[in-house]
Amino acid sequence: AGPSEIEDFSAAEPRGKVHLRAVATADGRTLAEHELKAAPVHDSLAAAEGRLYFSTVDGRVECWE
Repeated sequence: AGPSEIEDFSAAEPRGKVHLRAVATADGRTLAEHELKAAPVHDSLAAAEGRLYFSTVDGRVECWE
């Protein structure tokens, strides 16, 4: 997850679009991709019970199922 052009992970408005992408561990193909409103804070992703949690640089906490 993150901006397509990474210059600063903490930038509130990164250059380019910010995406969350799920990939297959077997072959690396993209399974799903979603555009985010803001970049995740570096090292903020956590997975538990089928959900992905992360905080964003604009101060939100998101939960994706």
